[in-house]
Parts: sequence; structure tokens; C-alpha cells
Amino acid sequence: MIYDGSLTVKIGKRIKFNDTSFGVSAREKTKEISTFFKENFNLLRNEIEQVGYFEGVLLSNYRYKGTELFQAVKKDYNQNKQLYKDVADLLPLKAKIAHLADDYGQLDILLVSHSLDRKITTFIADKEKRAIATNCYTAIHKKIKYAEVINELNSGEKETLIVSSEDVGINKLAKNLSLSHLKEIILIKNNTLVAHFKSAGFVAQKQVDLPIIYLKK
Repeated sequence: MIYDGSLTVKIGKRIKFNDTSFGVSAREKTKEISTFFKENFNLLRNEIEQVGYFEGVLLSNYRYKGTELFQAVKKDYNQNKQLYKDVADLLPLKAKIAHLADDYGQLDILLVSHSLDRKITTFIADKEKRAIATNCYTAIHKKIKYAEVINELNSGEKETLIVSSEDVGINKLAKNLSLSHLKEIILIKNNTLVAHFKSAGFVAQKQVDLPIIYLKK
């Protein structure tokens, strides 16, 4: 799929053949120059990929799934786009994520659009919503998996848990999850589970503002 957009080219300072600031050997230079370019590329991304940058990518996943659904996703995005951007910025670029959700997969799409190296396994209890999320173009072609049973979230490789709903049923499911392999938990618009996760050894981080609650071990 080809999206409308622009191409930004940033030309850095020329690296001379006898420049030793990146090391002396070819191996050292290759490693240091690669790191340098990756760091500067991420800085450029941070300048350009502001709130709303991935709106077109997100909405294209729902454009042919019915007007009512499309408008519901669009309304949710317009109301929460800053919140979703804050969550995306908070997570590691290579995060392995377990996600308890009650949406149509829109947060997952935004998280992998922000970083293609993220791996997300999401459980949506509502079968209709899960089916819609599963059949989104981005979910099919990127590292997003929709679990049929919640136990799939208990895999030891996942280090981050996101709970993005305050639904009573979601809260009950969250309390039965294994937490031993997790390093961080993000609660979105959900204060109910804070005490439960604190009792398991997680500590709320003060630098994050509501409605996001960020807990780490």
C-alpha cells in the first residue's frame, strides 16, 4: 500500500577517509558510523513524526469496513491521538508487548507504525472487535497477533503489559495474568488495577501524567 506523503532528506557533514573520530580500523568505523546514522535518523523522526503523523495509515485500515465503524475509529483517534502518541514514545522501540484491549486494534496499529521492531500480542474479549482487528492490513503484515485465548499473553518473552480499557471484565482478566516475566506495565484510563500491580512489586513512575499510569519493577 502506498500512502500520500513527503520525502525528507537530511545531508550530514562529510566523513573524510582519514577521520579517526569513528575509530581507526574498518570494523570500528563501520560500527560507529552505523550507530551515528541510526541515532541521527531517530532524531529526525522525532522532529517529523508529531501527533497525527500516522493518522492516514491508521484510518486506511478501516476505510472499507463500514461508515459507522470508520467514524467510530476516527472519533476515538481525534479524542486520544496525543495520548496514543505519549504511549508510543514511552515504550522501547523493540518492546515485546502483551495487550489487554477493548478496541478495534487502533492502538496496536499506531504502536507498530511508530516502530516496526515491536512485537504485540493482544487479547480482545469481544469476538467481533477481535475479528475486525485481526483483519486489518497492518495487523496482517506487521508483528501484531490477536490471541484467541488470554493465556497467550503469559508467554515469558513479553516484557511489557498494556491495559487500555477500564472495562470490569478486562480488569478481572488482568488480575489472572502471570506477572513474573514483566518489567513494565502501562495502564491507560484505568486506575482500578494500580493497587493489584503494586502488590506484585510494581512501582508507579511519577514522571508520567494521567490518564497514563506507568509502573516498573
